[in-house]
Amino acid sequence: TITGPAAGLFGNTAMWTQDEGLLSLDVAVPSIIPRTPIEFSFVLHNALDPRDALVPTLEVGSPIPLAPLLMDASNVLLTRDYPEFSVRQVTQNSLAISSLNLLTFTIRPTAILDPGTIVTIAGLVGSPTVDPQLLLEGPDAGAFEPFAQWDPTTAMLRLTVSGSGPAGAPSWMGVTDAQDTVVSVMLRNPTNMSSGVVPNITASKPRFARQPVLGDKV
Repeated sequence: TITGPAAGLFGNTAMWTQDEGLLSLDVAVPSIIPRTPIEFSFVLHNALDPRDALVPTLEVGSPIPLAPLLMDASNVLLTRDYPEFSVRQVTQNSLAISSLNLLTFTIRPTAILDPGTIVTIAGLVGSPTVDPQLLLEGPDAGAFEPFAQWDPTTAMLRLTVSGSGPAGAPSWMGVTDAQDTVVSVMLRNPTNMSSGVVPNITASKPRFARQPVLGDKV
């Protein structure tokens, strides 16, 4: 899908060929006024590794072919920042000693998390929960396998991305970077008074950052 002031000239759609890095647009109107700026936008995902910028070329096909021309562009698809969670929030529903506490995590990665990716939330120190499998709840629980893996020794919670994706996302997407993913899990609060902890989160993609989770101390 393309957007922007001139997207209608191309029927608001384009064809993307990933192997060739080629975007093809078909003119959907009888003609385009010469020497008129044409502005449209489309979304691509950056590469997984740091890479230099490139300069795309523009080519026009029939009925009046135009040889490929280098476009006036800079920093196109330049990548230098490693993936991370741009949104990483946690809330809870209980402060009572020893009570069950529903922790709700809202996350959004800067790169798609494919099925099989493991999201690790660490630092949940103090919970006496011993069950190694915890049922995931919330509007986007289907983005992960039904049960999270809980290790009481390391105080780590591991969620495995499933193939279903969050609500409204295509099934192949896993956890998308286009919207927030919200899931909840139940842990029991410490048996003594606690000032709370700040957990951290990361994912099993290469060079994925480990970051503190914002929001409530849990």
